[in-house]
Amino acid sequence: MDWIEIAGFITGIIAVWLTIKENSWCWAVWFACTVFYLIVFFNTKFYADTWLQVFYLITIVYGWYNWKRNKAGNVELKISFSSYKLIIISLVAMVILTLILGYIFSTYTSAAVPWWDSSLSAASIVATWLTAKKKMENWIIWIIADCIYVQMYLIKDLYLTAGFYYLLLILAIEGYFEWRLSMQKALSQ
Repeated sequence: MDWIEIAGFITGIIAVWLTIKENSWCWAVWFACTVFYLIVFFNTKFYADTWLQVFYLITIVYGWYNWKRNKAGNVELKISFSSYKLIIISLVAMVILTLILGYIFSTYTSAAVPWWDSSLSAASIVATWLTAKKKMENWIIWIIADCIYVQMYLIKDLYLTAGFYYLLLILAIEGYFEWRLSMQKALSQ
């Protein structure tokens, strides 16, 4: 554990809390958290997670723009459920990304756990994209992924990061219920 992992932990907790509150500043804090964890994952040979951080940096810009653009036009991006079509597309994307990343990282790198890391990275990519679109299903994917992430990081002795993902799990559960309540309030108005 070093200061970079600690900084990632702190900024990550703040970013999730801001996301739950639908505060667009979450994207700026996510950016800082992502840079810290990019370094942590590269140094511990979680290469799929390293590349996931690069994807996050791009998605963070999209998420911030998407949340801000809609508010600037006086049309706030509303929380909603995904269509069945979007759910199928999301699941297929997770499988395809897992197969591609798993093959690359198991064949061409010394990745610690290439297939687990790749499947979780695929789920995280889809969940982040759904978060940027304010889709409720993002929280369900995060809940499942965070449960597995905790175990994976414990195996690699990244105890603070495992604790971070345990807190993310708790916050993802809270996020699901808060977003659901927010969505119900919006529908009743």
